[in-house]
Amino acid sequence: MSDLHMESVPFPDAFDPALPDFDVLVAAGDIWQADVRRGLKLLTTLSGGKPVVFVMGNHEH
Repeated sequence: MSDLHMESVPFPDAFDPALPDFDVLVAAGDIWQADVRRGLKLLTTLSGGKPVVFVMGNHEH
């Protein structure tokens, strides 16, 4: 996944997409602008305990 920009989603805590079967969740930046902790929390939740590779984007400063 990439460029989710969850800061612009009206109810980000309700974000619960159907995910395909995967071994590693790869997130390529701009997940949550200026709030890396919330972005990491979201990715941890979505991964369901599987490994996560997160390459921060230009908005995760």
